[in-house]
Amino acid sequence: MVYVGKRIDLTGNRYSRLMVVSFVGNSKNGNARWLCECDCGRFIETDGYRLRTGRVRSCGCLRREKSRDRLLGFAATKQNIGVADNLPIHNGTVLRLTDKNNQSGVIGVSWDKQSQKWVARLMVRGKYVINRKFHNFNQAVSFRHQAELQFRDPLLR
Repeated sequence: MVYVGKRIDLTGNRYSRLMVVSFVGNSKNGNARWLCECDCGRFIETDGYRLRTGRVRSCGCLRREKSRDRLLGFAATKQNIGVADNLPIHNGTVLRLTDKNNQSGVIGVSWDKQSQKWVARLMVRGKYVINRKFHNFNQAVSFRHQAELQFRDPLLR
């Protein structure tokens, strides 16, 4: 290791997919920041401590590759790639969803342990348009279905 004052000179060192190009200054906490070139060709600036400890290993391309590989590792995903009917979208809104963690059997209806009530939820364009609690499961289901019709029909026009 080569020290420049109190700083360890990392120039020319390789950390996973990153090659350190040059020192760019210090971060607010006093750690040295380095310009690095990733094997994919992108450049990033990162903290020397994060490089040396392995917390940063790429520009983000490694995470993207691992996510893609995990996703494509599921047989159900491979089987449904390119099947447009599986995810109908209209004007940027998903019209049908599935939720494998749903225990009620009805999408958009779940049990809230804290309040001990059934909750009916519906999200349109990233915002909840309904989020209401019911004592009765059937009331929650009915409310959710009515809301689907109310918000889905205008989207289809």
